[in-house]
Amino acid sequence: MKKKTGLIIALAVVLLAAAGFAGWWFFLREGAGAPKAEGDVYVDRVSVITGSFMGRPEAYAGVVQAQKTMDIDPDASKKVAEIYVEEGQEVKAGDPLFSYDREQIDLELQSAQLEKEGIENEIAMYQSQITEWQKQTKKDTPDYLLGLQELELKVRTAQYNLTLKDNQIHQIEKSLENITVTSEIDGTVKSLNENAAQSYDGQTHFLSILQAGNYHIQCKVSELNMSAIYEGMPMRVVSRVDPEQFWNGYVEKIDRENTAEDPQQGWYGPETGTSATYYYFYVVLDSFDELMLGQHVFVEPDDGFEPKTGLWLSEDFLMIEDEKAYVWAEKNGRIEKREVTLGDYDEDLFEYEITDGLTADDYIAYPEENVAPGMNAIHYSDAMMGGGME
Repeated sequence: MKKKTGLIIALAVVLLAAAGFAGWWFFLREGAGAPKAEGDVYVDRVSVITGSFMGRPEAYAGVVQAQKTMDIDPDASKKVAEIYVEEGQEVKAGDPLFSYDREQIDLELQSAQLEKEGIENEIAMYQSQITEWQKQTKKDTPDYLLGLQELELKVRTAQYNLTLKDNQIHQIEKSLENITVTSEIDGTVKSLNENAAQSYDGQTHFLSILQAGNYHIQCKVSELNMSAIYEGMPMRVVSRVDPEQFWNGYVEKIDRENTAEDPQQGWYGPETGTSATYYYFYVVLDSFDELMLGQHVFVEPDDGFEPKTGLWLSEDFLMIEDEKAYVWAEKNGRIEKREVTLGDYDEDLFEYEITDGLTADDYIAYPEENVAPGMNAIHYSDAMMGGGME
């Protein structure tokens, strides 16, 4: 009987121990945020873990523009006969842009010269009348003085009109010498509106040329973040294609007078989606080497910190064994223990540079004790979106 009782007690102890272990395992799995299903482990993209997916959260979107735009509108009194350029065409200073109708200008010159002859004849007639008036009228009467003053006024008025007509003729003759309008700057034809040549409305220019080589970066900032920038502020311009390529410059101007168009594309940071008003600001660079007109870039405050290049991973995700480094990585939906090659170590951020064995697009798991090769890899982001996690 005692032996049987002892066996029952021992069995009870084993069962209680097993129940306690199961409860402890359940707590670790559920309470600590481990995968819920046995044999599953959550993984996430390396770019998300390192934060590189965020790009540049404090960066503004910018585009390379010419600092100077030359707007050209033809003389409204002249007819454009021929246009020598088209949109997108590069031009040099002195290149012909368009020419006026010479026949029309010749007719204007002939008409102005005839009008000048008429004014000269008018002056001669008034001077002759003054001479006759002085001969035939008694000089000591009021009528004499009044008549003389009237004739002299007519002469002075005609002489003034003659001066105006001489200036007009000079301008017409000058336009004949410059029948062809040329570019004053090197640049690119930004726009060409042939209709504006004959009906200039003061808003749409006939021809616009972007000056070459004299660029700046046009950016947008919301009214909520206007205080974050100031004129003269050091800025870094970063290539969208190659984040390791950048240029240094400063904020030259903040245009507070005019609002920016399409504000939803003006900010690539935390305030995206807000309905704030946006304004343009402009950044000039020390050098525009390898930048092209119209190129889109990122612009960020230059605080003197040099961004690290390459792939850097927190040491918490690494397993160091026998002077080798490993990560739990996904391969074909399963977990594998993958060796990676380490580079430099950042003592301030506790990060290692990964030089081989891992990319930003790979998925890895946190090295918990229960992770083992062959486990089913569940994408954390997919689980969150699909309701796979509570």
